[in-house]
Amino acid sequence: MIVSDSPTYHSFTNRRTRFTFYSGKWPMPRSSNRILIAIAVAIGMSGTIIWPATAAAGADELFLRVLAAPDDPVLNLQFAAAAEARGDIRHALAALERARNAKPDDRAIAAEYERVRNKLLPTVTAVVAQVGMSVASNGRQLPSTSSRRHLDGIVDSAVVVEDERTTHDVRLRSRITLQGQQHWENTELTSGRIAVESGPVFYVNRDLWMQVAPGTAMVWLHEKRLFNEASVAVSLGGVLGGLSQIATARYGWRRGNEDIQNADSHVFDLEGRFSANLSLIAGDILYLQPRWRLNQAIDPLPQVAIGQTVLGDFTAVARDISPWSYQEYGARVTYFAPALDGRVLVGAGVSLVQRDYSNGYVLDPAGLTAGVHMLTSQKRHDLYLEPTAHVVFPRLLGPKYDFRIDYRLEDNHSNDTSREFQNHIIGARVTGRY
Repeated sequence: MIVSDSPTYHSFTNRRTRFTFYSGKWPMPRSSNRILIAIAVAIGMSGTIIWPATAAAGADELFLRVLAAPDDPVLNLQFAAAAEARGDIRHALAALERARNAKPDDRAIAAEYERVRNKLLPTVTAVVAQVGMSVASNGRQLPSTSSRRHLDGIVDSAVVVEDERTTHDVRLRSRITLQGQQHWENTELTSGRIAVESGPVFYVNRDLWMQVAPGTAMVWLHEKRLFNEASVAVSLGGVLGGLSQIATARYGWRRGNEDIQNADSHVFDLEGRFSANLSLIAGDILYLQPRWRLNQAIDPLPQVAIGQTVLGDFTAVARDISPWSYQEYGARVTYFAPALDGRVLVGAGVSLVQRDYSNGYVLDPAGLTAGVHMLTSQKRHDLYLEPTAHVVFPRLLGPKYDFRIDYRLEDNHSNDTSREFQNHIIGARVTGRY
């Protein structure tokens, strides 16, 4: 079930385009195309003042003055304004880069460099689509003592559209995510999700950026709305050793649905996606995904609901639909290495996540044996372990399509025996990139 707060990771490859700017020799402008320059006084946060050029100073004169003093930030700023005025954005950017190197702590120069650079960045749109099928041994995540454990067939699909473009001199990055999961046996777990986030991206340099992205999402469970979410995320990303590194802080407010025992909640997330080449095998890569979450329920619903729930008879899964208050922390580590001359990628990973509930209590084991749900005064603590194995065939079905086979074991340990379970899942999927 893709809407569960269980630590199941669904990741897509993020493309990142690096841009290199020309900073070679300046071409001599034609004397017949002289431009009168008028530059207003600009006072930045650092106090830098750019004095206006005289009316007699044209592009030729500025060019010669820059040649004589290439590290002069004021001359470079004046030349950048002249070059931008005549549409020569690349040379304007190169002049701003020299000015920034001369005064790296000047925020006004850095902001001007960012504004002009955005004009050169192209519009980039990437689409990732995937469809897959899997079999789960215990889709409802029931304890081993349950007689209702059985196989479940699952069909899942997802489309992610990422777009980055310059709008009014501001670099804007957006993402649209559509996900769906159909359960053939446990149809009550069929779910869907749509999410949109968009916000400005600020490039500190070619290898370091920051984004502030408001977002919204809606999640369905069994043809009913589970929750709506309004969120804001701040991400810091960059390139280290040629590999992408991202850290994100996120807040979300979720409006639940009392009709299916789902309360409102605040969600705080800190997560990262870091990668490195271990060089154990040529071309190998290690992914590290740490995660921390604080979920704070607003007026949480009773833990034990009388009668039916959205999932039918009261079950362990039904009790985890309501977002009780908890803290969760852990990490996932995955290692991939090429095989068969790069025609195959073989990988293995493991997730380890601790979840501590602040208002979720353990059910009495003796009561469970008698078929009665009675709460104790002991707060619930879960330790979730998920080992995985992967085989990826890049471009097996064409230059844009990958085929992969995945196995994972969901193994939950808890001081509440009704929440201990194991679920083996094996599946295959096709991923296309456009």
